[in-house]
Amino acid sequence: MDYILSSVQLQLVQVKYDFAMPIGLDHRCVHCTMKIPFRKKRFRKQFGFKCWRPILDEHGHPTSYQQHICEMIASSSTSTASDLENILLRAGVKHGTSGRQRIVFSPSEHLQQLRVARKQTVEQHLRKDLSLQIRQIHRQELKQWKSNQLNAFLGNPSRWKDLRDYLLRPSGRRSVMYPHLDDFASMLEGLFVGPCQPLQRPMRLTEPGWDLSELRFAVQRLKTGKCGDELGLTAELLKHAPEEFLNTLLTMYNNVLVTGERPESWCKTLFSMLPKKTRPLQPADFRPIANIRLFYKDLERLKLFCASQGINISWLENGWNFEFKVKL
Repeated sequence: MDYILSSVQLQLVQVKYDFAMPIGLDHRCVHCTMKIPFRKKRFRKQFGFKCWRPILDEHGHPTSYQQHICEMIASSSTSTASDLENILLRAGVKHGTSGRQRIVFSPSEHLQQLRVARKQTVEQHLRKDLSLQIRQIHRQELKQWKSNQLNAFLGNPSRWKDLRDYLLRPSGRRSVMYPHLDDFASMLEGLFVGPCQPLQRPMRLTEPGWDLSELRFAVQRLKTGKCGDELGLTAELLKHAPEEFLNTLLTMYNNVLVTGERPESWCKTLFSMLPKKTRPLQPADFRPIANIRLFYKDLERLKLFCASQGINISWLENGWNFEFKVKL
């Protein structure tokens, strides 16, 4: 072979001649090792809305975030669930930041001065003494800092996941062997199996429509600091939304109540299978976590709040008085 046709990315690593193989009249064979260098793909981390907070103006109001939502609502011709989700998604990325606190250790001023002195020292024995002193002080400050952070985080349940950074990490990587997807589907089918008969639509709707005050109460009852839904939307985005957006959302909810037609995105539920054990083997060793859309979750809060108004059932049974109250 006299020529090698390849791309520019192909690089020559090693070449050697082998005269032991009688090939042709030249009795010579050329062995070459070539490689194509490649870079690892850097996956850009998706913008997360967990612990999201809007950008505030000089008066402490999310003016830019609400104005952007109002402009998109005015320019949109339809007000479906997908359109409203996209409006919140775009406005949240453009006019908000993640308010999640990072665990960053900052050394003391004395420790920083010692590190600067070690860089400026030329003599080897002085650098060694400074290194030992820096190592000792750094361990003491880090231990005290971890204790303070641990006491602070234990009082906030939403920050418990950050405590994993304090644990010792193993040198290798622990891989979880997941069962086949069909096995998970069979397990979920057994958990949620039930009658799927369609409900008959009543001739006349007796339940009144929802108003804006009920929707506001349902929105305020949504839990914050939680992971987002399939699109990444969280309750923080909906709590800072303007009144125009809530009116449009309320109109969609009332249309669902009157017509009985729900959005197609609400018919699909994503499950995250979390292992219960260190080495799970069967589908029963995993815990299914359902990921529900934000608007669907808000509608559940709204219906529960309206149904709980005036509910206080008391009855006598075996001589005891029982009361049932719905807790939101």
